[in-house]
Amino acid sequence: MGKLDDNDAVQFDDAYNENERNIINNNIGRYVPERYLKCQLIYQENNITPIFKTYESIGHWTTSAMNLEVIKFFLRQMQEK
Repeated sequence: MGKLDDNDAVQFDDAYNENERNIINNNIGRYVPERYLKCQLIYQENNITPIFKTYESIGHWTTSAMNLEVIKFFLRQMQEK
């Protein structure tokens, strides 16, 4: 996630309906930074170990370096199986 990203898809009906928004807002949080941290906590409490990464100078976009990092991650996962 880009640290400068202030786009919150949850609050718009083209991504989530009203019921889904209420569930997310009431259980995980109404705002992106709060939700992002709460999601990480939920994963940790359940002994699930995803990789959460915040890119300091990135907003609501990706860079070629970020895309390459994701591609390399998935390639490593496929090689391990």
